[in-house]
Amino acid sequence: MQTKQLRFRMETLYTRVQLRGTIHLQFFSLALLLTAILFPLNIHAQDYTQLQLPVGAKTRIGKGTINDIKFSPDGHLVAVAGSIGVWLYNVRTGAEVALFTGHTQSVLSVAFSPDGKTLASGSSDTTIRLWDVETQQHKVSFTQHRYGIWAVAFSPAGKTLASSSYGSVRLWDVETGQHKARLKAYTGRARALAFSPDGRLLANGGQELPLTSSNYLIQLWDIATNQHLATLEGHTSEIEAVVFSSDGKTLVSASWDGTIRLWDVSTKSQLSTFIGSADWLTSVAFSADGEMLVSGSRRGEIRLWDASTGQHIRTLSAHTQEVADIVFSMDGTTFASASRDGTIRSWDASGGHLQETTLKGHTDGITAMALSPNGRTLASGTYGRRLISGSWEAPIRLWNVDTQRSETVLKAHTRQVNGDGVVNVEDLTLVANSFGQDFPDVNGDGVVNILDLTLVASRLEQSPADVNGDGIVNILDLTSVASHLSEEVE
Repeated sequence: MQTKQLRFRMETLYTRVQLRGTIHLQFFSLALLLTAILFPLNIHAQDYTQLQLPVGAKTRIGKGTINDIKFSPDGHLVAVAGSIGVWLYNVRTGAEVALFTGHTQSVLSVAFSPDGKTLASGSSDTTIRLWDVETQQHKVSFTQHRYGIWAVAFSPAGKTLASSSYGSVRLWDVETGQHKARLKAYTGRARALAFSPDGRLLANGGQELPLTSSNYLIQLWDIATNQHLATLEGHTSEIEAVVFSSDGKTLVSASWDGTIRLWDVSTKSQLSTFIGSADWLTSVAFSADGEMLVSGSRRGEIRLWDASTGQHIRTLSAHTQEVADIVFSMDGTTFASASRDGTIRSWDASGGHLQETTLKGHTDGITAMALSPNGRTLASGTYGRRLISGSWEAPIRLWNVDTQRSETVLKAHTRQVNGDGVVNVEDLTLVANSFGQDFPDVNGDGVVNILDLTLVASRLEQSPADVNGDGIVNILDLTSVASHLSEEVE
């Protein structure tokens, strides 16, 4: 039987993430692929929370792909955004406080208001939701975006919420729930987003269409007037992150073009360019005092920089795969790096030396990380791509920074169809066999149809939509998911 190498692409209708690598898929007819969905595989579910935790793990929480993690300002709660919804957990006890559902597709971004009373979530379903953290009730939905929400951020005063999507950045009044302004940012994706510390400026990085090497831009906006102040040009590929220094005088940007660029906020001019790597830069962080920059690359390389002079201090090469995130401790003496190689490494910022313990335990690449405000707890999350006895493992682990041990497992709920506690291929089967019946109407629209199948499929992979890249969400996307499931099961 003919075998062909394919780049397996999972994407939403308007946003795309390519998972590099090859998988071997056998070519079956459409009828056989549908048979794989309609007749369940012989898989037995296992409670993933009972699987062995690594030494020191605080807890395991969440299923599906983890897209974002944020601690509340007081450090008592942690919010986890993923393909199932938004979980809220008590950091000290590991208990699940709430599971916020309502989004019909994967939640890509979350943010706490500065007072910790409101949580914002942005989703692939094009909506933003505000949640009351104390009552755990949905407060309001923002629906003006046409495409998925890449990032959400509260202003330092907490009165304005900014959201970035495909083609625009929008501002919202948090108190009234009113739409304040649409900033015509880009014709392409606007991915990176940051407020200045004083809340007067907003920076966002994005792309203009058609994509050329000169169409990756950073824009600065005056929040009081909603006026465009400047466009910063220089990057030649996707802008992964924008970050203001603590004094607000400098903006730093990191790009897939392998460079870090520092910009003078007052003059709107470029200060310097750091050649961060021959490969994509995927993460960047300022130390608390603004004196040091740390960058991470797709190949696992970490570089330390003197932020004022641009001098390369040293290169750290402990990771073997992409550095997904970097966070500094509040005192600036230590920083942590999370990688797709499944490890979190702790580093001495002054000497750039690897500290004694490397946090291990994730079986998949780490996609998100956050450090609590007091610097004592680290949360990390991963892709939900590993099939174990019929369930998808995507744990969140809470680590004690002092002891470097993972201490708690947080149990998470799933949106299952057949009630076995696991979202898997059997749920796809049940939906497929129930067309035209009242159950199972997964998305609650009153009809059992292809949308219910795609919603269940979204619990199995990181994107619920256009898997095969033809611009349409239909049965062919489900067959692609089914073929990938078959490959994993084998």
